[in-house]
Amino acid sequence: MSQYPILINDFRSAPKRDGADKVWLGKAQLPGGQAPVDLMIFERDGEMRTISAYCPHQGFELCDEPLDSDGVIWCPLHALAIPVFGKRNRSYLVNEIDGKYYIVED
Repeated sequence: MSQYPILINDFRSAPKRDGADKVWLGKAQLPGGQAPVDLMIFERDGEMRTISAYCPHQGFELCDEPLDSDGVIWCPLHALAIPVFGKRNRSYLVNEIDGKYYIVED
């Protein structure tokens, strides 16, 4: 049985940042997770994707870090690349369904 779609709660605009990408914040339990986590949601060229708001390596908060032109966030703690867009991304696809936002199967 599929665990998708997963509702993103507390969906809200992120503070204004540099760059053309739209960014939101939210909270949801990611696939395989035990509890809801803070999320960053990005939109680029009509596609929405989400990642944890914290680096998977040591939990450094990423909310102030920019998404580069290749669709990657770089953790400033140890320069870990976290691909949000592209073929080898580490993110989840997001769709709007009836005015709510959900993580959906990619």
